[in-house]
Amino acid sequence: MNLTPINKTGHVLLAQIKIETGSPAEGATILAALYEDDPDNFPLLETLVNAEAAAGNTEAAIARLADRDDFDSTLLRAQILTQAADYEAAIGVYDTLLVQRPSDYRVMVGKGIALSSDGNTQAALNMFAAAADAAPEELQPQIREIAAIYTAEPVTIDGLAGEDAPEAITEAVEAEDINVADDDSTPETDAETVTTDTATTPDTPDAE
Repeated sequence: MNLTPINKTGHVLLAQIKIETGSPAEGATILAALYEDDPDNFPLLETLVNAEAAAGNTEAAIARLADRDDFDSTLLRAQILTQAADYEAAIGVYDTLLVQRPSDYRVMVGKGIALSSDGNTQAALNMFAAAADAAPEELQPQIREIAAIYTAEPVTIDGLAGEDAPEAITEAVEAEDINVADDDSTPETDAETVTTDTATTPDTPDAE
């Protein structure tokens, strides 16, 4: 698919509209064609695999990531495994990532979600607390809200009073939406919204 940058942007927008209006499989088809021409485009890959997962084709999403061993792709694979309810595999991947970056709060949040989804609430609470301790102060309330959503319990994190997540927080806050950066750059300090099914996390911290 030989497209100009403007045409590529139009196709991406069309794919996003398909995904948002309940046709993720059609959106994934468009994105897959674009990705063939631009295999080094990680944001495009991220959107593609999340569209495939949303369409129920998690096997294709995981297979697409199988040959990539960079940190961000591996983190994305763990998130997709969590969506696929393969919690044991997801937790194993998160553990491997934590060996590489023991203070990466994005990994801790993802593992906390996988643990909670697997029924291990106390371990999940501990992981969310560790994530907040490692995260910039402005992101700690978001992590606390995610913890409350996934554990159905108030959480006290880093000196912050525990309280239930606001009812306005919806199920859209999921691990899979945690945003990943393209490289190991230093994280920005601006607070960002942590979302889920289409994968958005706070910025990547420095590699340990």
